[in-house]
Amino acid sequence: MNENLADTVSTIINYLSGSQSDTGEFKSQCFLPGAPEKGWYYTGVSPFLTANILYCIQDIEHPKVNEITEKGCAFLLSLMGPGGLWKYWEDNNGIMEYNVPYDVDDTCLVSCLLKKNGYTFPNNQQIILANLDRDHNFNTWLLPRVKNLRYPDKFLLLFNQYIKSIRIFRPNRKIPNKEPISNYWDNEAAVSAHALLFLGENEATIPAIDKIIADVLNGKMNLQYYDSSMHIITYQGHISTESKNLRSCKRRFS
Repeated sequence: MNENLADTVSTIINYLSGSQSDTGEFKSQCFLPGAPEKGWYYTGVSPFLTANILYCIQDIEHPKVNEITEKGCAFLLSLMGPGGLWKYWEDNNGIMEYNVPYDVDDTCLVSCLLKKNGYTFPNNQQIILANLDRDHNFNTWLLPRVKNLRYPDKFLLLFNQYIKSIRIFRPNRKIPNKEPISNYWDNEAAVSAHALLFLGENEATIPAIDKIIADVLNGKMNLQYYDSSMHIITYQGHISTESKNLRSCKRRFS
């Protein structure tokens, strides 16, 4: 690393260290189509931004990275729900107007980070894999689906979460055409990329890997919460370290 780049990286790490709260959180803000008048605002405690930031700095050699990571992981563990699941914000937090279910995106980002740093948490892979649809996409929301019936306790957990958060799946008069804020079957390439980052390549995930490769090569990536295809390609670069399929895809880009 040249001197100028090293100085820039050090400045960024020092900034992150100063921005991290005492609890280990990096505060997330959101802009919701159902409440545009609010602009960007704090969601209440959320694992999303913290997990993303921590993952991005994992391979940086700097004396403060370990401290930032340890504080951040402790914060993420404090937000863990039953069965090793995470959601974008906590229920009834007094800030957001409605609750959200547990989701694949937050769960896989946090799980990948905790696993990388040697932390233990409940095995959540069955419930994540049950969220694969027929087209080999990972549905964003962890909701009661037919595949979960094999695990009655998990099905009941997800059903209760669905009831708590049902408002986001109902027509919203504040959105054009009264569309709901979210859909039961929401999926997108970035969520699948995060799921594969955590799950890795195995018999159960190979069809999903093939699907995301095809989508990238054909330029047909479905993006909803993420607005840039580079996010998917960047995470594919991380996955390709372990994945034969994605290493092949990477060669085709070069």
